[in-house]
Parts: sequence; structure tokens; C-alpha cells
Amino acid sequence: MMLVTIMTSGEAFIKDLKKRQLMVAVRTADPEDAYRAATACVDGGIRFVEITFSVPGAEEVIQRLCKDERVAVGAGTVLSVGDARRALKAGASYIVSPHFDEDVVTYTKKEGIPAIPGAATPTEIYRAHSAGADIIKLFPFVELGGLGVSSGRETGEAGETALAKPSIQAPVVRVKGVAYKGAIEVA
Repeated sequence: MMLVTIMTSGEAFIKDLKKRQLMVAVRTADPEDAYRAATACVDGGIRFVEITFSVPGAEEVIQRLCKDERVAVGAGTVLSVGDARRALKAGASYIVSPHFDEDVVTYTKKEGIPAIPGAATPTEIYRAHSAGADIIKLFPFVELGGLGVSSGRETGEAGETALAKPSIQAPVVRVKGVAYKGAIEVA
């Protein structure tokens, strides 16, 4: 078994994510299904796996998954500082939110953990970046006109560029929910 070093603090996190180019968010109705899906992702070579707080017992899933040194485990759908505290206590190494909450970003930065808040407008992107977010999650990306597969355009780059340009140098990630049909379209 090959061990992979996963960098999870600020700039190192961004560098490692850019190198690997993929972060998977696991959202299921059952904690065991979430763990099995996450483990399958890791076995398949994915090194960034986010367990959303919409998964019942997400903290326990995060704790179990953190035992695997091949993966950086994040917590997603973090809606408050309380959620962020529980995620960090469970062992999450980065925090992902569907929205920008300055208190959550401030808390994660104080704890030395990367913050990835969601944003949908240039103003939100700018505010999140100014607050110290490590990466901005363009969300909901497809609904904002990104990823040509779903929008009928050939590329999602125009939507991303239009949103990110006013935001100075905010690093961004695009989010695309992929079901079985979506996986075929994206492939």
C-alpha cells in the first residue's frame, strides 16, 4: 500500500488540490453508505473527500474516514460555527459551506484549517476572499451558467471568468453534482 502525504494548511492545501484536480463530496441518506462511497473514492485514487453534514451521523463518518492516511477528509454543508466546531472535533481537515458566513471563515482561519465557502456573485466572492477564505466554491455553478454539458454552451469558462474577475485573485473551484447520468455526460 502506498501512503500519500496530503497537505491541508492554507497555501499547501491549495497547491495539493490544484495538483490532484478533484474533490468529491459525499451526500447520502445513510452513514454506512457514505462511508462505503468515500472509501471507494479513496481506493480509486481520490485524495480529497468531503462528508456533508446532511449525512446522518456525519461526524462519526468523518472520524472513521480520518483513520485512512491516504485521504484529506473535509466536512461539507457546514452552516454555522457550531457545525465547524463539531467537524474539527471529528477530525475534518477542511471546511466547505454552500454559502459565505464570515464567522465560519474566521473560526476556521483561527483554527488553522482551510475554509471553502460558497459564493454566487462577484460581491460574495470578494467578501469571502477578503475574509480569508482559502478557496471560493462557485455554487451553484451549473445554475450560474457553468459547465457547458448542462447549459448547452461548449464551455463553462466564460461563467467562471465573469464571476471571478471582479474578485481580484480569489482561487475558485467549480461544483457539479454528478449522478449516474451526469457522470456519463461529463465523461
